[in-house]
Amino acid sequence: MIEVTLVVLILLALTAITMPKMRSTMQHLRLKQGARDVAALLRLARDSAVTRQLPVEVIFDLEGEGNRYQLALLDEMNERVEETERRSRRRTDERIAVVGREVLRVRELPDGVAFAQVSTAAPMLKRNDRPRVVFHPDGSATPATIGLQDGRQRTLSIEIYRATGLARVEPGLPPVEPRSRTLVYGPGSRK
Repeated sequence: MIEVTLVVLILLALTAITMPKMRSTMQHLRLKQGARDVAALLRLARDSAVTRQLPVEVIFDLEGEGNRYQLALLDEMNERVEETERRSRRRTDERIAVVGREVLRVRELPDGVAFAQVSTAAPMLKRNDRPRVVFHPDGSATPATIGLQDGRQRTLSIEIYRATGLARVEPGLPPVEPRSRTLVYGPGSRK
């Protein structure tokens, strides 16, 4: 009986030591997963713009919990194509039907992860004041840096390059705002 009690006490001690580290590791994994998900949607937006030969934008919602983002299709006039219009234009314009409904849904970052800052060169629109990244038919994009942060103040940034439209995930936030970014949003912004 003493041996069993001793084994249980050792297991409890090990559990008490490892649980905080496991929690921290899980938060860090959620941060990495959030950055991968955002980067994947940005890559999909670039590919969709090239395939459709029409612009595509990714919009970031920093209001409230600051953890939502969405892909949106644009038409020749850089106006957002709504669901009802997509259905009616699908028969006459194949470029509208390339992206499915599931891709256009609003996405959320994992629990405990939020956008720390979004700096972008995309101009503001009258219809909303949310930051966005626009991908063009030639594969280029408005340059942007998207910072994600978890509850322990760890950060990852996603850099979108102007000429190629490619998205790259890097550790930390950029120390200085690049001059090519005109608008900075979010709680970590330096306006």
